[in-house]
Amino acid sequence: MRINSVIVSENISNLPMPNNENKVIIVQPLLSVRVPFIPTQLSFHFAIGLLDVEVNKEQKVTLVLSGPDEVECWKTEMPFVVAPDPNGKNNPNSIIHGDFRNIAFLYEGEYTLRAILENGESASYKFMLIKE
Repeated sequence: MRINSVIVSENISNLPMPNNENKVIIVQPLLSVRVPFIPTQLSFHFAIGLLDVEVNKEQKVTLVLSGPDEVECWKTEMPFVVAPDPNGKNNPNSIIHGDFRNIAFLYEGEYTLRAILENGESASYKFMLIKE
């Protein structure tokens, strides 16, 4: 399994399609976030594009948020299972997504969300936190 992309955004939703498929809608990817004060708490969504996924197998991704000093400030493991395509298509690619609520941000500057697979493959997404 490989990571194609990691995206952090304001919101993500599923749009059901008539052919039993879902479209993933990513709303307003975060490039920079302006806040009135620091430290602060933020909620955000993430999406991870995966390639060559094994279906019906429990897997996990580790998500690590690092601050401007590159010190790890938050970490979690997220297990997931990708179901087979309901239309019988052999598509080994998938998007997993979720959200995090009220994460503490202590400093202004560049933050990195890194996704790490069990096989060690990783990818990251950077965004700025700016005090107004």
